[in-house]
Amino acid sequence: MVTLVAVGDLYCSREDPIVAVEKVLPDIKAADIAFCNLEGPITNRPHVRGPYPLPQSLKTVDMLREASFNIVSFANNHALDCGIEGFLQTLTLLKKNNIKYVGAGMNLAEARSPVVIEQKGLHVAFLAYASFFPVGDPATSWKPGIAVVRVDPRFEAPHVDLEDLVEMQNDIKRAKAIADTVVVSHHWGAEPTYTLTVHQRAIAHASIDAGADLVLGHHPHVLQGIEIYKGKIICYSLSNFIFDPTPLTGRIPDVFRDGWRESIILNCHLSKGRVEKAFFYPIYINENGQPEKLDSKDERFQKIVNLMEKLSKPFGTSLIVDENKVWILGS
Repeated sequence: MVTLVAVGDLYCSREDPIVAVEKVLPDIKAADIAFCNLEGPITNRPHVRGPYPLPQSLKTVDMLREASFNIVSFANNHALDCGIEGFLQTLTLLKKNNIKYVGAGMNLAEARSPVVIEQKGLHVAFLAYASFFPVGDPATSWKPGIAVVRVDPRFEAPHVDLEDLVEMQNDIKRAKAIADTVVVSHHWGAEPTYTLTVHQRAIAHASIDAGADLVLGHHPHVLQGIEIYKGKIICYSLSNFIFDPTPLTGRIPDVFRDGWRESIILNCHLSKGRVEKAFFYPIYINENGQPEKLDSKDERFQKIVNLMEKLSKPFGTSLIVDENKVWILGS
């Protein structure tokens, strides 16, 4: 079996980014595959839009490499905060450091192409899409950008662009044809709320109907529930993993509220066409902006477990505490 660790949004503006991850470094490095959402470009180019541009320290790529993150999603609403130059610099830095990226590219074909990682003879394909993004960010046949599944409340329920949904499903089917297991990441939903939007469930179910074996959600900046649909796990939001203050604001108050600091490290054991077993570690972003695992005796541990039970119960998902980890079980 292949072990996958998946975490939430990663935004690191500090000049010593490895310090940000040091308390959970062994857990990340122990995985065969480590995945995160790269929430903003790694660049020294000036930002071109606001109100909260998220340019990451150039040293962030060193942290990703040293922590053994071997793949990131770059399909999000901050990917082009520093324009095309910052976007392309990020892709170049990731390539130079042998870190694969998904959901972004030099053109639409690359942005929508699956990225396959082989570990222990298992081929795991990744795809990523954003449903919340500024105008102009989607890749085209002639322009760099991100892969998207458009949503709009003006669309007929479930408010998803049906053409994009079909294209996404075709992407997943193509990935399934060349890989044993398919993981799909979605940047979706509303922030910061524990409540799902209509489009999240529709897109998640469509992903699994097309062949996805695991669906990972980002963007709400808080935790959301876990659903098991047709035997496949959907984590609607993995919350934040690292989220430093931005250079412009110096401090975003929301980052220091409990909801933004409560998160999980998801661990999945993958085999051909399925997640054999899955659990998560409750984590909390401390006053130094470092995610750290919580002991089961810590009241914050139980608070996160209680929250995830409440959010996941409507889906019939059971969570079982086992020392400092929480197993994910179907109904």
